[in-house]
Amino acid sequence: MTQMSESKSTFEDNLTDGIGERIRPAAITSGGYRDHLARYLFAGHYVAGRTVVDLCCGNGYGSHLLQAAGAVRVRGVDIAQDAVDAAREHYPGPEFEVGAVDEPMDLGAFDVAVCFEGIEHVQDPDRLMANMRQADVALISSPNAAYFEGGFSGNPHHLREWTRKEFEAALAPHFSDVRMYFQWHYPDPLDVDRKPYTLAKALVPVSWKRKVTDRGGAPAAEPELAAAGDDRANYRVHRASTLQLLKLLPGLRYGEPADWIAVCRP
Repeated sequence: MTQMSESKSTFEDNLTDGIGERIRPAAITSGGYRDHLARYLFAGHYVAGRTVVDLCCGNGYGSHLLQAAGAVRVRGVDIAQDAVDAAREHYPGPEFEVGAVDEPMDLGAFDVAVCFEGIEHVQDPDRLMANMRQADVALISSPNAAYFEGGFSGNPHHLREWTRKEFEAALAPHFSDVRMYFQWHYPDPLDVDRKPYTLAKALVPVSWKRKVTDRGGAPAAEPELAAAGDDRANYRVHRASTLQLLKLLPGLRYGEPADWIAVCRP
């Protein structure tokens, strides 16, 4: 597990009332946060006809999506009053409340507990997971420390980041059944247009391009983020048990997955 560094990098101004990484609703359709959208669409498979609590809900777009997926009741919880106020203003369907998700909570009334990209922010992740295990199913996501050079993203709002083994070890004391999924930060190369050039381009590893750049070659372009409305921008969620097979093409290009998603049962 990697602890927070002092680096501010590009995350310095990404604040709402002093709380880091608030994603405003308009940003979800801009293209740059489609991986977050994909996680909630994935969670939608678990919520139809169920009661759901969305922890670290931020401005509430994910809680709204969970209700749209068929949840009969959704409660969003976040520590920031301004985020909860914005959620209530934009999304009248779910319930929203201010609360610290790493303090004791009574979540026994909920069938599904969701916490996406929140556990790395809280002071006591074990208390958060203990809260979530009160539900029948818990879905938890966090960045993959192994994806980043040096094992940390440089995000000053993250108190920790885990590799897969570390994340599974953190989950194990709280859940008897943990199934791991993952995402890359770019659209799957298998979703590109089936043309010789694009297929060949998809086979070139990003790490190779970076090595060329480091040796003084032309700047290496990152894989292009798809624009809003592009059906290929699904940042699909993959079952981790298939990781080795999928690495034959997407993994060759992208390397380590960018995010882990755990589907857990107590």
